[in-house]
Order: sequence, then C-alpha cells, then structure tokens
Amino acid sequence: MVVVAEAARSPTMPAEVVMRLARHPHLAVRRGVAGNEAAPASLLAALGTDGTLPPARLCYGCDASADPPPGMCCRGRHEGALVDLRYALVANPTTPPQTVAGWVEEPAMWVRWAVAERQDLPPEVYRRLAGDPVPGVRGEAAANPTVTESLIRVMASDDTNDVRRRLAHNPRVPLDVLAEIAPITRIGPALLPRIAAAGPAEVAQMARSPVAAVRMLLAARPDLPPEVVNLLAEDPDAKVLKSLAPNPALTEAQLRTMVARHGSRVVVRVAHNPTCSPGLLHELATHVPPVQKAYRIIAAHPHADAATLTLCLADHQGRPVAARHPTLPAATIIKLLDDPDERVAEAAAANPSLPRPAMETLLASWRVNPETLRSPVIRRSGTPVNCLQFVTDHRTAAQPHIRMDQDHGHGFAALRALRGSAAERSLALKEWNGMVRGKAQSGMSVTSLGPSAGASGARSNGRTTRR
Repeated sequence: MVVVAEAARSPTMPAEVVMRLARHPHLAVRRGVAGNEAAPASLLAALGTDGTLPPARLCYGCDASADPPPGMCCRGRHEGALVDLRYALVANPTTPPQTVAGWVEEPAMWVRWAVAERQDLPPEVYRRLAGDPVPGVRGEAAANPTVTESLIRVMASDDTNDVRRRLAHNPRVPLDVLAEIAPITRIGPALLPRIAAAGPAEVAQMARSPVAAVRMLLAARPDLPPEVVNLLAEDPDAKVLKSLAPNPALTEAQLRTMVARHGSRVVVRVAHNPTCSPGLLHELATHVPPVQKAYRIIAAHPHADAATLTLCLADHQGRPVAARHPTLPAATIIKLLDDPDERVAEAAAANPSLPRPAMETLLASWRVNPETLRSPVIRRSGTPVNCLQFVTDHRTAAQPHIRMDQDHGHGFAALRALRGSAAERSLALKEWNGMVRGKAQSGMSVTSLGPSAGASGARSNGRTTRR
C-alpha cells in the first residue's frame, strides 16, 4: 500500500492511472493523488467534494495490516485520514480556489493554517481567517501579500504580538500602519520587505519619523543614501544606532562616537561593521565593562590584529574563533594545537598561517584512507604533492581509516589547511591518477580526481576511527 500511495504522488504518472488511483478504496492512495501537482484540477476538486467519488473503505487508522502514522485516528469515519487529505489538497497549488475556500472553517487547525497560506482566494476568505481563534492562522493571513489594505488596517489592532509581527513583514503593509504597530511589536532588527522596497521620498520621510521604532527599522537597510546615514548616525536613540552600526557607509569617527555615547549597548553591533579599523577593534575588546558577546565577533573580523586576537583568546566563546584567524602569530597557533578544548585545537590546525613543518608533524601519526582524498575538502586547496604522497603511502589494510580521536581530532583540519602552488597541484593530480590506475589494475575501486581538483569544496563526511 505504501508503494502505491507513493506512486500516486508522481508527477509523471499517466492521467488515466491517476484517475483510477483517485477512486482507490484506501485513503492513503487518494492522499497521494491529492498531493500530486500534475493531477487534473477537476480530479482534485472531486477528491475534496463529498459524494463525488465512491466512499473510501480503509485508512491507516482502521487498516489492521498497516502501521498508522503518529496521531492518525479512525472512529469508523476515517476522521484523521480525511483531515490529512484536505491538508494535502489545500497545499497543492493545482487544487481549485473554490474548493479550498470551502474549508475556511474546517475544525482542524492545520487545514485552516494552510488555507491562509494560499494567495489565490477571494478577499472574503481572508477576512474570515483574520477572525480565526488560532493566532497562528491569523498570523499567516496577516503575512499573505494578497490581503487587501483595508484588512491590513483591521489586523493592525490584533492583540497578539506574533500576528502584528507577521503583518509588519507583509510587503504591502502601508507605512503609516507600520508606524502604528512598530512601537508595540517585537519585530527585531530584520530588514522588512516594505522598507526594502521604499522609494527615496519614503526613505527620507521615515528617517525623520517621530517614531524611533520606524527609524530603527529603516536603519537596518544597507543601501541608505549617505545623507540618511549621516542623519541616523546622530540619532539619540540607542536602538536606532544599534541597527545602523553594521552599515559600511559609516566613518570610523561616527562609530567611535556611537561607542562613546552608548557604550556597551552598541559594542557588539559596531564590531559587526566590516570597515572597523584594527585600532577600533582593539578598543572594543578592551571596553570597560567588557562585553562578552563581542569577543567572538571581533575574533572573526578580518581587520583584527594579533594583540586584539590575544585578548579574544581569553574568552571561551572567542577562543575557537580567534584560533582560526590567519593574523594570529605562528607560535601562538602551534601552542593552541595542544589546547584541551578540541574546538580550539581543530581551529588552530585549520589556520592557514600554521607553519608547514607543524602541519607535517601532525600528519606523521595519521593513516589516511585514499577514499577521503576524493572529497571536495581535499581537492579544494590542492594538497601539496609530498603530503598527498605521504597519506597515500601510509594506507595499509590494517589501518584503512583516518585517526581522528579526541586527542588528534585536529589532524585532518591541518590536512585541509595545506596549500600548494599550481605546479604542485598539477603534479599531485598526475601522481594520484597514476596511483588510481595501478589500484584499478589490481582490482581495487578508487575514483580518480578530475580536472576540478583544487576547486572550492565542502566538508568531508569521511568516517573515522581510532588507530
């Protein structure tokens, strides 16, 4: 039955077969048809209309031979399966809007929630959903970009924060409604679609809005004109400056003024600014009182210098991030290889500034499976030929896997950090493929590296074991 139900979902299923499956006596098969976007709209409407098709005789809740999914119940009328069927029909964009509109007052909350997501229903449907007793359903209707402006103004008075928050994210919300709900709604620093789409005149109007929450939301927009950035940089409200602080158009003097005026409240957001100078980052790291959340942000900043990174190493959140920073002195990186925190040791091993002898020392106690060398993680950087040859030569039948236990979990990270010249990458590729041909002749299955060796890749999912 499961196989038939899954087959009914296939968009490549012939129409005559889909028509026959829609009359199947088991509701699980009909549910598969209901989720098939290639099914005819008339057939989907028939599935959702009582009396159009022969009644089903079985569902997962009453089929003794089936394993019912969690929450599936049947008291003789296939109640749970019918709810699931309606949900699939509502979620299917091919289902006619008039069929979906009939479930606006469906007892099952999930069906009404899915109805509120549809963007092709009559305005009356959304008006009724705006009065739904479940806040999640009202919130989904509030976020729907097809609702009318008059309904948006009605929903602005909803007493649930989540409904107003979803309304603020509606791209069609009027700016005056946004100004009404912003002060009483926890929206967060996200860039709202309506503000992102605002024209120059609207941006200038919001920049001078008497509502601080509106100015805060505007400040999150990264492409503000210089005159608006300068105006907001003088804003007396700390929330506005926190939202504006990461904007790269700000000068260092403006950033320093923010910190001087509002201190700890803006330190973290200022540290996010990509134009922060090494000196300003050092001042943020030595701020009194210290702001712990700022250390990991500072440690990841490309402009952080060695002295600032040393300060970040003293913080438990900033330490793993700072250990990966290429500006860290080589002696410090080597010392961090023995850090008791495995995250710190692995980050130090992956640091591109780790000296080559230290990398090779880490590899000296390893046995690397050649299958691992097929992964994009190794190919992305072009492992130097001597290290590539090292790891292939040390593969034995008794030790086919990488050693990656708690004490040496950073060795593979060191292998990832190795870099080589273009000539080395080319030679490594030739030697590796030569080894592949030799393995193939002996009956072993090893895939050769293609011309993309050295291209950017992703993390390896190779299995590891103790030696």
